[in-house]
Amino acid sequence: MLHKQQQNQQAGLARPGRGFRRGWVGAVAAVVTGALTMGMGPMGPHGDGLSPDITAIMHKPAYKHAQWGLLEIDNRTGRVIHSQHPDQFFIPGSTAKLVSVSGAWNALGGDHRFTTPVQAVGRRNGSVLNGNLVLVGKGDLTMGGRTAPDGAVSYTTIDHTYANDVPGAILTPENPLAGLNRIARQVRRSGITEVRGNLAVDTRLFTSYAELDPTPPR
Repeated sequence: MLHKQQQNQQAGLARPGRGFRRGWVGAVAAVVTGALTMGMGPMGPHGDGLSPDITAIMHKPAYKHAQWGLLEIDNRTGRVIHSQHPDQFFIPGSTAKLVSVSGAWNALGGDHRFTTPVQAVGRRNGSVLNGNLVLVGKGDLTMGGRTAPDGAVSYTTIDHTYANDVPGAILTPENPLAGLNRIARQVRRSGITEVRGNLAVDTRLFTSYAELDPTPPR
C-alpha cells in the first residue's frame, strides 16, 4: 500500500502524453461558447445565417425526422450569432464532451503534455525491486495508443469506443499498448529488470462511478 511504503523512489519514469489538435478544438470552442451562454441575451431568429455546409448536413435524408437545436452567443457583446429552437429541451449526449474538452484546452493550452509517472515502492537491490511498481494515473487520454507518426491523435469516423453500440466501428492502426511498452522500456533503462511484488495502477486522482466500473462486486 502506498501509505505503508518503506521507501518511495521516484524512478524518473515520465512519459509525455500528446496535446490536443489545435485546429479542431478551436472550432469546438466556438460551439461550446454558445452552449455555455444560453439565456445571456435575446433569442435571435431561428435558423438565421447558418453556413450551407451546416444546413447540408441538417437536410440529409438520415435526419429527416430529426430536430436540430443550437445557440451561439458572442461572450463579449451578448449578441446572438446563430440560434435555432434555442428554448427547446434536448438530450445533449456526447456533445456534452465539448464542454470538458474546450475547458481543458482553455486551462492547459495546446502545448500541454500529460506526464504519467511510475514509482518504485519498496527497496531496490541492484536491478531487483523488492516491492511494487506503481503507475500513477494523471489524465493522459490515450497513453500513446492513438499517437500517429506525425504526433497527431488518430481517430476514425466510427470510433472503436462505440463498438458495442454502433455497427461499423473500427480500430485505429496504432498499437493500443504503445504507451505501456514505452514506459516498460523506461523502467528497464532505469536499471530495474525484475519486480518481486505487484504491478499496480494508482487511480486515486479520479472519482469512480459504480455504474461504469467493470469490476464485478465482491
